[in-house]
Formats: sequence, C-alpha cells, structure tokens
Amino acid sequence: MAVDSAGLGYTLDATSGTLTGAASTPFDIGGVIGAIPVTQLGPVAGALNVRTRKIYLPGSSLVSVLLDDKELLPQISGLETPFGVAANATTNQIYVSSLAALR
Repeated sequence: MAVDSAGLGYTLDATSGTLTGAASTPFDIGGVIGAIPVTQLGPVAGALNVRTRKIYLPGSSLVSVLLDDKELLPQISGLETPFGVAANATTNQIYVSSLAALR
C-alpha cells in the first residue's frame, strides 16, 4: 500500500469475507502537498508538517502558515520570490526554494 498525497486524518478500513471490519485510528501524511497554480509564478508547492499540523504555502515575498487547514498563523516574511516549501517533521524545520535562485 502507498499513499502519495500529504494530508490530515487519513484512515484505513479493513474487511475480509465474514470477519468483522475494522478502521484504523486517523493518521497524517506529511511532505509536499502538491503544486498549486498561482498567477504570474506558475505552480508552487506547499508542505505539511505532520508533527505540528502546520501547512506552509509560498506567496510573493512570504510563506503563509496554516494550522489544521484553517487558522492563519504569523507569516514568515523577508523571502525573495519563494516558490516551493518542504517540511521536516523530525527537525521541525522548513526549507524554502526561491525563483530568484533559478534566474
């Protein structure tokens, strides 16, 4: 089995013939969420840290931080054209790539 999309609250449902089915407890998958089309920049990549449940989304000069898909936390500013974000749940660090570095 493989899950290829980051997200919150995944569950597994198991069934087999006449046995009673069972569901797993909810779990989260971290990593890059996916590319999102954004005007002028093209697709950008957001990331999920499963330990902190924070989602990081790059903007024109900052990275927005969401908690549990809804609460906007203080933004990370001072970045030059952020393009992609990756989160490391073990070290609780994020890595931001920049379009400026690609020029």
